[in-house]
Amino acid sequence: MAMSAGGPGVRSEINITPLVDVVLVLLIIFMVAMPILQMGLDVEVPPKVELATPPPANEQDQLVITIKSDGVYVNTQKMADMKALRDTVARQMVSRPPDQRVVFINSEDALSFERAVQAMDVAHEAGAAKVGFLTDPPKK
Repeated sequence: MAMSAGGPGVRSEINITPLVDVVLVLLIIFMVAMPILQMGLDVEVPPKVELATPPPANEQDQLVITIKSDGVYVNTQKMADMKALRDTVARQMVSRPPDQRVVFINSEDALSFERAVQAMDVAHEAGAAKVGFLTDPPKK
C-alpha cells in the first residue's frame, strides 16, 4: 500500500482558496447592504378593530381637512388660502392635549396628490402630531 506524493495524473482535492474569497466578498457585500435595507419611515399601524365596535364618542371633535376642486375645507368651513388653513388648524391644536393632536385629510380622487401633501405639511406646521388620510370603504 504505497501512496504517491504528487506524481503525474489528476488530483481530486478541492481548492478552498477561491471558495473562501467568494464567501468573504459576499460577507462584505451583506455587511454594507444591511444598514441601507433598514432605512425607512416609521409607520404606526392601527390596532385591529372588531366591526361591531361602536365608533369613539369624540367623533365630533375630529378635525378633517377636505380638499376639493373648488377649495380647501376644514370640517365644513371653506378656507381662503393655506395661511388661513394653518391659522385655523393651529387654533384647534392649541386647545388639545398632545396625544389628541390628530388631523385627517380627505381628498378627491381626481386631484393631484401635491395638494394633499401641502395640506399635510400645513397641518404639521400648525402643531398636528399625527396626520391620517381618509379613504373610501372597499367596494363589494
